[in-house]
Amino acid sequence: MQYLGDFAADTAQVDFSFNTRKSDGTPVALDGGRLAVYKDDATTALVLSADCDLAAVATGQYNVTVYVTQEGSPFVAGSDYKVVLSEGTVDGTSVAGTVLAQFSVENRVVTAAAPAAATVADAVWDELIAGHSGAGSTGDTLADILAGVDPALMTAVVTAVSALGAGTVTVASPVTAAGEINITQGDSYQAGDISWTDTAGLWPADLSTADAITWYCDTQEESCTYTPGTGLLALGALATTQTLDLPPGAHPYWIEATWTAGSRVETIGRGTCNVEAKRP
Repeated sequence: MQYLGDFAADTAQVDFSFNTRKSDGTPVALDGGRLAVYKDDATTALVLSADCDLAAVATGQYNVTVYVTQEGSPFVAGSDYKVVLSEGTVDGTSVAGTVLAQFSVENRVVTAAAPAAATVADAVWDELIAGHSGAGSTGDTLADILAGVDPALMTAVVTAVSALGAGTVTVASPVTAAGEINITQGDSYQAGDISWTDTAGLWPADLSTADAITWYCDTQEESCTYTPGTGLLALGALATTQTLDLPPGAHPYWIEATWTAGSRVETIGRGTCNVEAKRP
């Protein structure tokens, strides 16, 4: 069940999506699905008529639209609403009574508006360094830098910062700067969604001549494409079936480049692939 939020009474419609799958995670159609909406703790569904639409997008994927302000609509401010499958089967099993989503219409406590992000940022940067000068604090460090103390320290800082990217990847979602890949079971990823760059010049100079560049993770292996002009190494597409085969948790991965001539193989990168379990 997903909570969609608290909506203003003049909101035209509330939209959300849900999936239906077999026990093994394979998408499967919802058969005979009908929706009902319950108000607060009521045990009798609202009369919906044209106030709710259920539309199939693809096998196992559905969009729901709840019309909040349509003329004659039963939705009123000050209440919570649950959108429920009142009828339907998935892979031969009844799913009647499954709560798909919950939302409210002006039914949450409203406090003073939070300051805008720009206001908070201005307040932080306008703070005097003198007010934050405790030993080891950011203000203390900035004061030392401004005073020009210990150039050797600054050299060490520059060296440390430069080393952060050595042999790792740049930020290109779903890849983080630490060399980690974050993916979700059952999701698919297009070619190029996951990519790396050689920030320290550690890849072979003749990488573009490799006959194959392959990414290995658990039971999966997928081809990569290297573009010499941009220095970008991109992973090929990952299908839903491939990500479903990866158990939730952290998995080490590595990338190998191979040259047929001389039977040459080089590992050019390693990291961690974090797999998040697919939410029902």
